[in-house]
Amino acid sequence: MQNFAIFFLWALAACVLQGSFAEDQSGPRLNEVAKAQNQGNTITRNADNEIKSKLERLEVKIGQVQAKLPQEVHAKLEGQLQGVENKLEEQIAVQTKLAGQLQGVVAKLGRQLQEMQTKLEAKLEDSLIAVQNKIENQLQTVVNQLQLVQNKTDAAEVKSQLQAKSNKTAVPQQAAKAGVPASSTITIPSGFNLFGINDREIEGHFVSVASHKPLPFLKWGMGQPTDKNHEENCVFLEDGRISDASSEAIAGFRESVDKRLSPSPCFNRALNHVLHFIQPSA
Repeated sequence: MQNFAIFFLWALAACVLQGSFAEDQSGPRLNEVAKAQNQGNTITRNADNEIKSKLERLEVKIGQVQAKLPQEVHAKLEGQLQGVENKLEEQIAVQTKLAGQLQGVVAKLGRQLQEMQTKLEAKLEDSLIAVQNKIENQLQTVVNQLQLVQNKTDAAEVKSQLQAKSNKTAVPQQAAKAGVPASSTITIPSGFNLFGINDREIEGHFVSVASHKPLPFLKWGMGQPTDKNHEENCVFLEDGRISDASSEAIAGFRESVDKRLSPSPCFNRALNHVLHFIQPSA
């Protein structure tokens, strides 16, 4: 029993000594491990802090960019809008200038047109006066040359007067062939003036013997002409208008066999230049 106690004490002492020795041997290693852990923790903390710092700086930059972006966009849009406004103002200025130039051109053309119109009116007035004077002179000549036959005239005198007015007529020869007595008397209704004998190949178409052209200023009377078969070849002037009548109604005249006696030579060529000048009363 005593031996067991001694052995136990020695064993306990040995364990204590061994533990103390082991502690002396493992102490530096534990310190190194602790230092390493501390360094790792420090590095980790530093990394965390650096990451946090970078994140904070990034957040600040993002905030700055977000705050700056609308201002830049707004400023850019304002610049573009100002450029558009400037272009529009330039276009408006150009349009205003063109409108002013166009107005000036229109005014100038208006003045030129007015001047041309005034000159043209003056020339037309002078021309009309000259033509009117010429027509009046020709008309007076025509009127002076008109052969007016009295109500009762010897047939021979009528033939001689007609023949004296024109050499183109065949009235005397045709009248002679028709057997017109030289002493026959022509009876003309009151108010009529005999122009002579008119050959109207186209009914109602009075043609001058001098030029064989129409005389449109000689107007037919109401209901005239009444001839439809070339049977009324005598033309009379009644109240400013012409009428036809059959030669049978006039003593001393007989139509030719073909009923186409030459027109009266009482008009000269001047009649053909006096178109539409006479306006006979109705």
